[in-house]
Order: sequence, then structure tokens, then C-alpha cells
Amino acid sequence: MLKIYKLLFRVNKIFIIVLLFTLCFQALNTRAQGLLFKSNDSLLTKRTSFHVFNTDIPEFHHHVFINFDLSLWDNANLGYVFNIADKDNSYSLSYLYNNNTGYLNFNIDSKSNKIKIPLQRAFLKKKRWMKVEVNLNLDAGEVTITIDHKIYHADKLGFKGQIPANIIFGKNQFYTEVPNMAIKNMSVGDDSKSYFFPLDEWKGNSVHDKDGEVTGTVENPVWLINQSYFWSPVFTRAFNNVAGLNFNTTDQSLFIFAKDSLITFDSELNTHTSFAYKNKLPVPMVLGKSAFNPRMNKVFIYELFDIPAGVPSVAALNLDKNNPTWETIGKATLPHQLHHHNIFYDLKQDDMYLFGGYGSYKYHNAFLKYNDTTDKWEKAVFKGDVITPRFFAATGISDTPGEIFLFGGYGNESGNQVVGGKQVYDLFRINLKDHTVKK
Repeated sequence: MLKIYKLLFRVNKIFIIVLLFTLCFQALNTRAQGLLFKSNDSLLTKRTSFHVFNTDIPEFHHHVFINFDLSLWDNANLGYVFNIADKDNSYSLSYLYNNNTGYLNFNIDSKSNKIKIPLQRAFLKKKRWMKVEVNLNLDAGEVTITIDHKIYHADKLGFKGQIPANIIFGKNQFYTEVPNMAIKNMSVGDDSKSYFFPLDEWKGNSVHDKDGEVTGTVENPVWLINQSYFWSPVFTRAFNNVAGLNFNTTDQSLFIFAKDSLITFDSELNTHTSFAYKNKLPVPMVLGKSAFNPRMNKVFIYELFDIPAGVPSVAALNLDKNNPTWETIGKATLPHQLHHHNIFYDLKQDDMYLFGGYGSYKYHNAFLKYNDTTDKWEKAVFKGDVITPRFFAATGISDTPGEIFLFGGYGNESGNQVVGGKQVYDLFRINLKDHTVKK
């Protein structure tokens, strides 16, 4: 699951939004691990080279397998995935993007290309993993490669019945070109012995097998597991006015709505685009709160307090990049602010609800629903277990349609800040169809 955090700083009247990402996985899930290679985009001396066996190199006989998960996202370069060599020949699995198609090639280096494997465009994405199985029949001089359950075969490779395990991924003694790639869950061996490398290191140049023994080394590694544990800033934008941030669940992009433009950020491609509004933003933003409505492909922004009387407080932005226009919805406000409240839609994405928040030295626990007919935030009555007054709670869609979960927060039973507050760790199921709450 991708968690997205927003930090909003105000420094000398300049508002800065910094996006930081972390991938959260279950403890036993191995998606986060692997070895990322510094590629042709890096200086020659900084490119990654992984020697599977650095010392005490074993010798394989009769039948050799080299299996691993591979992620490739290079659409510009030639590069080498791995190389294995004996005293007479060098064999490699290389990659080339040409004529809008990516190809894996198995070669007898400096002699001939034996297999050319076209890759589906859907595979050529970062964090998109494909299983690669390479089987060398040393006695028959044949190779079989399986990718995405498709089998490719070649013969007349000139094997001698045995081969030393001189296996190098990335930059090697013959070639320095490295594609944009990552590998994980690698196993190599023959009919009598095998080695498994989870590639779950987090620092250093030593590579351990599944038993914790150091067998190989890597130059210039990037250990993917660190992306699950350490913050990494990926995008910064400064504004002279308040700006808001939300997430588009339809196309999986982040978007920032500023005073005069919409900025979208693609976290997969690490790219951003800007679009000027077709008309003026009608709401004077104070906190920049919003709710994304995927059914309408609109973001509804609202201000609850501290804006001039008679000025629009609720507006909707059409997120169509060809027509980013604002629509004034209403002028509803509240007599106090609700800092760090929760906002969510009902199942049909027709009604917008608020819960809790902090304002006027009180913690709140009211449910409020926006009525676009009366242009008011109206109190909604819920039956069942009582959620104590709080702010800083978390909400998310539950496993049942029309329900949400609400977890934790900070507050107290009375709602009065004067008596102090505390962290709470309770979990509630909120049914927006029958207006019931279950702790």
C-alpha cells in the first residue's frame, strides 16, 4: 500500500509543499526488497556490478539454472542484465529498446545473437516484476529461457559440459552498459547444488545467501528495502499563497490546487505537469481543505471559518486537464474552526461528511453533512457507540460498501481542552447508510 504524506510549511509568507513517500508492506512480504542498479544514467565508475560469487567460485556441471525476478523500465538504452563466462566463450542476457519495443537477447558475446525476446509494454515499468528462468544444458549445448510462461529455445552454444559460476549482473569485465533495472529472489545452481539470494540487504557491498553466508559482492548498490524504511523527498514546490493537496484515485496521481493553476504529480514516472485554470478560483483559501469525488472527477474545496461574509466557501474544480474550471457551490461556514477533522463521502459519492476536529479550545465529535440545497453544514445523527471528541483521527474505506473505519486521534471524553487530552487507539466502523457506529 502506498502511503502519501504532505508537509506544509509557512516560511516568510511562502507556502512550501514537500511530498515524501514510503511503501508499507507486511513483515513477510518481500516486494520491498531487491537490488536496484545504477545504470547508463550514472557515471561509468558509479554503475552497479554484482558478482554473484566473488571468491571460492563453484563449478557447475551438465545443467545450470539462473532464475530471478527482473524489473526493467528502460526505453532508451542498450544494457547487460547478466554475463557468464568460461575460458572460451562469454554468454550474456542483454536488453535493447528499439522501435518502441524492448527486447531481451541471449548472446554468445562477440559472435552471435541466439534468442531475441520481445517484451510487452506492460512489463516495462518500474516495480513491475517478471520472472526470468534461464536453463543451460551444458551437455547438449542448449539454452531455454522462460519469461511470463513463454518459452524460448536455442542450441549450438558450444558448452563444454561444465562452466565456472562466473556470473556477473550489470557492469562486467566485457561491457559497461547497464539498463534501468532491478533484480530480486535470485537462485542459481545445477543438479547437485543450488544457492538462493533474497537480495534483502540494506547496506554494504556484501551479498548473503539465504543461510546468511557471504558469497558475493556488489559495487555501487542501491538496496530497495531502504525505500520502505527511510523518507525520500521527491518533489518540492513553493507558493506565495495557500495551496491544497489531494490524491486522484482514478489515475493514481497527486494533484496540487494553487491559486491560479492545477499541478499534477505522477509518482511512478516522477514527473509533474501544470495547467492554468480557465476561470478564477472563487474561494479564498485559508487551510486548503478538499475532498476528491471520483464519480464526478472533481475536487471539492471548502473553508469552514475565517473568510469574509458573503464570499464563496465551497467550490468544485473540474479535473479535466483540457478544461480545469471552477464552479461555485455555496457559502456555508461554521461559527468555529475544525482543525484536523476527517472528511469522507457516502457510497454513491453524493453526500460529503465531516467528523471531529479542534477549534475554540474544544475537541469535537459531531458528524456534519453538507446540504447543497440549503447550503449548510447540518448535523447528522448517528446511533450506536459514541466516538469521544478528538482530532488527528484517521479514516479509510472499510471492507463493507457504504462503511468507513475511523481509528485513533487525540482528545478527551468531555471535549474541553482545559482538562487536557490524550492519544486514543480505538477503532470504529461507521455505516453511512443506516447511520450507525460500532466500536
